[in-house]
Amino acid sequence: MTEEHSTKPSQSPDAGALYQLAYQESQRSLTQQASVLDNLRTRAGLVITAANVVTALLGAPAIKNATSPSAGGTDVPGLTLGGLLAVVCFGIVGVASILMLWPWKGWTFRFGAKDIVRRVDERPDITLAGTHRRLAELNEESFLANETKLSRLFWLLEVAAIFLFLESVFWVASLAPVRIPVVPL
Repeated sequence: MTEEHSTKPSQSPDAGALYQLAYQESQRSLTQQASVLDNLRTRAGLVITAANVVTALLGAPAIKNATSPSAGGTDVPGLTLGGLLAVVCFGIVGVASILMLWPWKGWTFRFGAKDIVRRVDERPDITLAGTHRRLAELNEESFLANETKLSRLFWLLEVAAIFLFLESVFWVASLAPVRIPVVPL
C-alpha cells in the first residue's frame, strides 16, 4: 500500500512533535549516509593497498620468470599474457579506487545556519513545526541525491574488488605458465 505525498501541512494536534520526529530521523539518515561514504572510501583505500601488495609480491617474480615474446608474437617483452592482463587489472583497480577516493562535489549532509536563517527571514510567518517539516523534506531530497552517488561508488568498489581478484589470478598464472603442447595436424 502506498501513501500519497501531501504538500499540505497536517492539522493534527501532534503535528509539531511529528514534524520534529521526521526532522530528527532525516538527520539520522544523513549522518548514517555520511558514515557509509567514509567507510566506502576506507575500503577503496584498502583495495588499492591490496593491489599494490599483490603487484609487489607477485609481479616482480613474474616479470623475472617471464619468457621473451614468441617469434612474430604481440606479447610485451618480459611479460607473459597473464602478466600483461595482471597489469591491466591493476590499472583498472587503481582508476576505480581513485574515482572512489576523489572528493566529488555535491554531497549534502547538513544545512548551514545561514541557510536556515535566510529561509526564516523570507517567511516570517513560519513556525518551528513548519521549519522542522521543511527541513525534513529537504533532508530527504539530499538523502536521495546522495544515494544515487553512493550507488555509483559501490559499483566502482565491486569492479575494483573483482579486478583485484583477477589481478591475483593472472599474476599467479604468469608465475607458473601452463604450456600446452601443440600437436601438428
